[in-house]
Amino acid sequence: MIRDAKMAQLIPYNKEPITPLLYKIRSLFEDLHVSTILVMGGSGDYFSVADLVLWMDSYVCKDVTAKAKEVYNTATTTTTTPFNPCINLNSNQKISKTIPHRYLNLSNIHPEGKVSVRSKGMVQFGNTELDLGGLEQIVGIAQTKAISGALQVLASAASSNGRNNSMSSLSLLRRSKTSVTLLEALKAVDDLVEREGLNVLATKKFDGELARPRIFEIGGAINRLRIETVLFQ
Repeated sequence: MIRDAKMAQLIPYNKEPITPLLYKIRSLFEDLHVSTILVMGGSGDYFSVADLVLWMDSYVCKDVTAKAKEVYNTATTTTTTPFNPCINLNSNQKISKTIPHRYLNLSNIHPEGKVSVRSKGMVQFGNTELDLGGLEQIVGIAQTKAISGALQVLASAASSNGRNNSMSSLSLLRRSKTSVTLLEALKAVDDLVEREGLNVLATKKFDGELARPRIFEIGGAINRLRIETVLFQ
């Protein structure tokens, strides 16, 4: 996620397939009100976009923001090409702040086979072994079962014959029958549970072994599906 000044001069920004975090960190805060905390000691480029710089000195936290800004300003005035994270070094054009939406093709979420919850961190989703071990906020298999049910609810929303027709009444489908933003999909599931109860995620008539997950864990499960579910536009 780091791209220093020398590499920026060698490889034009429009030829770089991965956007470094440095280029987006201010946009995340100014456009989406998302703060970022970095714990690092290997790059001073972030001094230019940081609102607060803290130094842990022998377990004592010190505010060195002013010094960090001074160091950065001194460094940029002594180089022939200032490194500005908001400027394309080649064309001198501002980089767009736009953060693209992530879209789901709901029809691709269909498991195409049996779904079973093996453990707190593993779901057999058709032919896909869905590993949720990295989602540390899942505290029990009851939440995993609900996440599995949420994925199936989203899959059913792409079909008029789905087992949960109430999804179609939530204005979920925005641009086409199956294409919605990830946030729209997650909020729709959460609103559905809020309105109709947790059993709406049950894969059978009644399931008393469900616990409500957060939308973040449902989103994390979607990110881990080994099928083409996420589109970028």
